[in-house]
Amino acid sequence: MPENEGENEDEDLAQENYSDFTIFISDSNGSSGLVIEATTMDTEVAFNNVLVTDDIKKMRSIPRFERSLGEYIGPDFTTLDERIQTSMTEYLEGYGVNEHLGAFIECMSLDKD
Repeated sequence: MPENEGENEDEDLAQENYSDFTIFISDSNGSSGLVIEATTMDTEVAFNNVLVTDDIKKMRSIPRFERSLGEYIGPDFTTLDERIQTSMTEYLEGYGVNEHLGAFIECMSLDKD
């Protein structure tokens, strides 16, 4: 095993461009809705969890890391039935959650770093 093989793996991870973000979709009253935890990597958006809530304002006020500790954030998205995953992905694409948004988030996160 070459001595610098582990260093190359660390460099590859550092070069990968990813950002975690949260999507809030509320009903017309703004009281209930969906909270989706997502990650974008190389402009591809991956959904991690989907939470249905009756108090979207409360969810917005809780920081993302604290939300995952104090609230049930829903099942892991990849464990859902494939048809549900496809339907949810298509639904979110209707709101503009796609590779273009992923690229925008990645660019903004690099700018804000």
